[in-house]
Amino acid sequence: MFHGFLLFAIGNQIIRDVPPALTEFARAAIVQIPQERGIANLHPAVFLLIAIVIMVGFLLNYTMLGRGIYALGGAPEAAERAGFNVTRIQYFIYGFVGLLSALPG
Repeated sequence: MFHGFLLFAIGNQIIRDVPPALTEFARAAIVQIPQERGIANLHPAVFLLIAIVIMVGFLLNYTMLGRGIYALGGAPEAAERAGFNVTRIQYFIYGFVGLLSALPG
């Protein structure tokens, strides 16, 4: 139903003009492993995922903001009593999660 609505909203046309560079990136592979049913590929975007995991790990374990996130997750009242600005931390969390979810899109 949603797909049909989107086709109606864009004038009943499926957009197929994808730039060749985007198609090449989507089909790129660092490592190819042959298997019974085909080939398993390791995409270059895995490096982006690893970089994000390292960055978030550093943020949570070595910054005061990360300590505040842990405190807020345990009990917001206790985090506020400990001196953390709960509202600011919540805005950061929502914005950061929005940024992370926008990256794959």
